[in-house]
Amino acid sequence: MPINSTTAYNNALSSTIKEEWIFELRNDTYTSGGSTQYIRLGTAEVGSGTTKYHSLITSLPSIRETIDLKASTSKNGNLSISCVNGQLSNYSNATLAEEIYGGTRKYINRDVIVKSRVGGQENTIYTGRLKSVKLQNQDTVSIEIAAKTPIDFLKIPEFTSKAGNFFPIVYGDGVSETSTITSPGFIDSARCFPLQVDSLNDDRFNCLAFQGFALGSATDTGFNTDGIGDQSLLADVTDNTFQIINGTIPTAFEVGKVIQIDSEKMLITASAFVPATFVEITVIRAYAGTTLAAHADGADVYSVAITSGIDDGKLHYPIKDMFDANGFPLFTPILTGNNEYAQENSTNLYEGSENDDKPILFAPINLKRGYYIRPQTVEASSGYNATSNLANAYDTSTSSFATLTHSADDDFTVQASFLLKDLPREEHSIKKCNLKFSYQVSAFDEPTGAGETLSTKYRVFINEDYTGDFVDGTDHTSTTTVQNASIDLLDTGNFSSNSSRVPESVSLRFFASSSGGIGSGSGDTHGLTIKVFDMYLEINSEIDAENTDKDVQNLVDSSAVTSVKKLYTPADGLDQSWAAGTRVSNIAQMHRDLIYRFSGIATEPENYSALNTARTNWTIFYYLHKQQELLKVLEQTQKEGGFIFRFKASDGSPQYIYLVDSPATDHTISKSDITNTNISLTAFDNLITKRVIKYQRNPINDELLFEQTSTDTTNNPRTDYNVQSDENVETEELEILNGAIGAVNMGSGNKNDGYANYYNAIEGNPKLLIDTEIINPGSSGGSSYFYLMEVGDICAFDHTDMIVEPFGESFNGKKFIVTGLTRSPGSLKVSLREI
Repeated sequence: MPINSTTAYNNALSSTIKEEWIFELRNDTYTSGGSTQYIRLGTAEVGSGTTKYHSLITSLPSIRETIDLKASTSKNGNLSISCVNGQLSNYSNATLAEEIYGGTRKYINRDVIVKSRVGGQENTIYTGRLKSVKLQNQDTVSIEIAAKTPIDFLKIPEFTSKAGNFFPIVYGDGVSETSTITSPGFIDSARCFPLQVDSLNDDRFNCLAFQGFALGSATDTGFNTDGIGDQSLLADVTDNTFQIINGTIPTAFEVGKVIQIDSEKMLITASAFVPATFVEITVIRAYAGTTLAAHADGADVYSVAITSGIDDGKLHYPIKDMFDANGFPLFTPILTGNNEYAQENSTNLYEGSENDDKPILFAPINLKRGYYIRPQTVEASSGYNATSNLANAYDTSTSSFATLTHSADDDFTVQASFLLKDLPREEHSIKKCNLKFSYQVSAFDEPTGAGETLSTKYRVFINEDYTGDFVDGTDHTSTTTVQNASIDLLDTGNFSSNSSRVPESVSLRFFASSSGGIGSGSGDTHGLTIKVFDMYLEINSEIDAENTDKDVQNLVDSSAVTSVKKLYTPADGLDQSWAAGTRVSNIAQMHRDLIYRFSGIATEPENYSALNTARTNWTIFYYLHKQQELLKVLEQTQKEGGFIFRFKASDGSPQYIYLVDSPATDHTISKSDITNTNISLTAFDNLITKRVIKYQRNPINDELLFEQTSTDTTNNPRTDYNVQSDENVETEELEILNGAIGAVNMGSGNKNDGYANYYNAIEGNPKLLIDTEIINPGSSGGSSYFYLMEVGDICAFDHTDMIVEPFGESFNGKKFIVTGLTRSPGSLKVSLREI
C-alpha cells in the first residue's frame, strides 16, 4: 500500500518537481518539536531563524528498501549523510558536532525523521535512529542512521526457573487421552507438547509449563477448622491427608468441595467417615508438601483445576517407538490422582515481572499409567491356513472381522495363527499385561450322531516357535455369541518365562477339528467359520522401586527416574495476546502474537486481517525451550507462513505483505513514466520445480515425522525446461507449519491454498524481472502517486503504450510486485517482479 500523505503534498506531485529532503535529529528533550528539541538539516536551506533547516548536507542521501519473496524477508537499509561541521543558529552557534555529542542534550539512538519536501509541502519518507557519528578533519561530520525497529536484540523465551531452565513457548493444538488405571482406554489420538523436567521434589516430577490454563474456578465454602463446635482438626496424617473430628460427613467435606485449613485453601479429592470418630479427607493443596501453618497469613494461594478441564493439561508419557494409524507417536496419561496443576499470582506466564510465579505441572514420581493398545503389526504365520481380512483382527472396528472359513465333505483338522508383533516396548515395570480379543465360532452340519464331534479351541504363546508357554482357551462346537477373551500374559502359571516385560511377540492360534463322519452322506459338506476381531493389549506400567538399581534405597535416586528429562502435555498452546481466551490457531496469528507478546507491538499491522483469513488453515505445532533471537523465530514463521513482515521505512509502522490470489493494481506504468529500463527472466538455476517437504515435529526427539513430494503437473515446467532428475529440487524442513502443506500437484488451485502452492507461484516457473527509474513523480492511476510507491505495491504496465513487448509476450494481464526501491532527492529507482 502506498505511503500515506496529505492532499497538499499529493497536489504538489506533478510530472516535474523540485524535491528537497529535510532531516530532524531529535534529542532526549523532544515532546512537540520546540526549537532546541531537534537538529534541523536539509539538502537545501529551508526556513529561517531558529526553525531553519541548515543546508549543511554535502552528500546525496539515499534510502534502500527491499523484500525477498523467496525468503519472505524484508530489509530497510541504513541512511548515511555527510555534513559540513557548520554552526547551528538555534543552539547559540554551536557546531553540528558539538551539539550532537558535546552538549547537554542526547542524540545517540534517538529518532531521526526524514521528510520529502515538494512545493513547500512535506511528507515523512523515513524513520530511523541515529546510530553513529564521526568527525573528520574538524570540518566534516558523517552521520549513520539505522531503520527503526523494536525487535532488535530481543531473545525468547524470557524467564528461567531457579534451576536455570527456560519456561517454554508453545503454539498449536493439543489433544488429551482419557485413559486411567481404573478406566483404561485406547490411546490413539493424543497430540502432546514436550515439557522439561525442572526438578524432582516431594516425590514428583516438576515440569515447566507455558501459561496459566483456564481450567475452571473454585468456590470457597468458607468452612474453617478453627475448633468451633464439633469440628476441629484431629491429625495431620500426611501432607495431603487430614483427620477431622465430626459425627457425620457434612456437605463441606464432600469430594469436589474446597475447604480452608489455617487459611490455606485445598480441594477435597477423597472423603471417608470412620463412624463416631472422624472424617478423613484427602486433598490437593495449593502448596503440596508444606505444613498447615506455612501459609497462615490469609493469602488466597489456592489455584488448582477442579473441572473436567484438568484433562487438558495433565501430563502424559510416551510409548516407545509406537505410532497411531496416522503416524503420530502414542502417549498415555500419567495417573490422574496426583497429577496436579499449581500456579500462584500470575495468571499468564509472560505478564508481570520476572519475579512473578510461573506455572508448574506435576506428576507422581512412579509415572503410573494404564491403557489399551493395539499391536502395530499382525501376521498370519506361515504353515497355517490363510486367514482373510487379516487387518480386521486388530483395527478400530468391532464389526469387521478376520475370518477363517473351512468346508469339507470329510473329517478335517485346520489351524490358523495370528502373530502379534511390534508390541509396545515399555521402559518401566509392567504390572498388568493382558491380551484381549473377541471372536465368534459358527458351524454348519453340527454333530448329531454318536461319535460325531466338532470342536474349536485357541491357544496363546509368547514365543515365536510356539513351544513351551501357552494357555488353552475355551472349547466351542458352535456359537453365534461374541466371546470376549482376556489372557494374563504375566501369569507365571502359564507363561513361566515372562518377567514383568511386554513379550517380544504373542501368537494366538485357533485349532478346529471334526470326526465321526459328520456330513458323510453323498454331497454333504460340513465346516465352520471363526471370526476374530478387536484384538489389543491392556497394560499397566510404572517405575517400580523393586526393579530399580540394587544399591538405590529411594526411588527418586534410581536411574529410571533420573533419566526422565521430559514429560508431555496435551494442553493447547498460547492464547492471543490481544484477545484473551482466544487461542493462537494459525501461523499468521502466531507471528502477530510473537511481536505483540515480546516486543510490545500492540498496533494491528497493516494487512493482518486479510492475511489471517488467507492463513486460516495454515495450522501450527511449535515449541521452544532454548533461547533464540526473536528475529530468527519471526523469520522462520514468515518463511513457513508465506508472508513478509516489515516496519515501513516511512513511519516505522508494522505491515504484512503476501501475494493474494487476485491482486488489485496500485500503480499503472506507461513508457513516459520510466527510463533506463532493463528486463530479464529469473535464472534457470533459481527455479524450484520439485519440493520435498518434511513437516510435523515429533515432540519426543524433535525429528520431522512426515514427508510430501510436490511437483507442478499443471504447467509441467520439468518437461518444458528439460529439467534433469536431480535438478531444481528443494528439500525443505518445516519446524512450525503442520497444516496446509500444499497440493501434491502444486500448480493446481490457488497460491494461498498451501505452502507448496504459494512458493511454486514464486519459484516454479520463469518470471519477468524489471529494473527501471521512475521519472514521473505524479499520478500513477486513481488516487495513487509514483513518489508514494512502497515495496509490496502492485504494478501493471499500459500494454498499449510500451516500447517493447518482453520476450515476445504482451504486458497485457501481467502484474508485478515492487521488490526494491532506492529513493534519493528527485529520484526513484524500482525493482519489479512478475507475480
